[in-house]
Amino acid sequence: MTKTWRRPLSAAALLLCVPAFTACGFDMPTDQVYTPGVGTNDRSSSVNVLHAAIVSEEAGEGVFIAALVNKDLREDDALISLAGSGEDSDLSVTSPGQVTVGPESLVQLADEGGVLVSGERVEPGNFVEVTLSFERGEPVTFNVPIVARSGAFAEVEMSGGQEDGTEAAGLLEETQP
Repeated sequence: MTKTWRRPLSAAALLLCVPAFTACGFDMPTDQVYTPGVGTNDRSSSVNVLHAAIVSEEAGEGVFIAALVNKDLREDDALISLAGSGEDSDLSVTSPGQVTVGPESLVQLADEGGVLVSGERVEPGNFVEVTLSFERGEPVTFNVPIVARSGAFAEVEMSGGQEDGTEAAGLLEETQP
């Protein structure tokens, strides 16, 4: 084969391979946000709720934890309530008070002591449906896994921010729908 045929033949071979390289298309699962972990993520509101879980040490009681990320560039938002919904509407929740999340900021509820929850279905291995309501953002409803207080969750305080039976700053009142 002469040198004059090598370049056109190489270009033709490369051109034939192009469809194989583009066969993956767009909007494939490999292009999607994926955060491996035990908790549930919800990015549908102006406040992202990341790695949400209820940590339970004994059946019937647990602490809701999550990272809240305010996507707004200029204004604060705040978590104003957490409640059970759907078949879990009987979930008893200690109000988180108003947990403020600054613009482009993250608040880790576990660092604030979490939010105490109790209910019949609060047991490691189950899921419960909860609704988080925000001051400015849209409420979000999703299923949250209940995990045992071990491994990565061994350090989670089970008091929900309360010490010696007194209310901690930010935890206001017991609510039950």
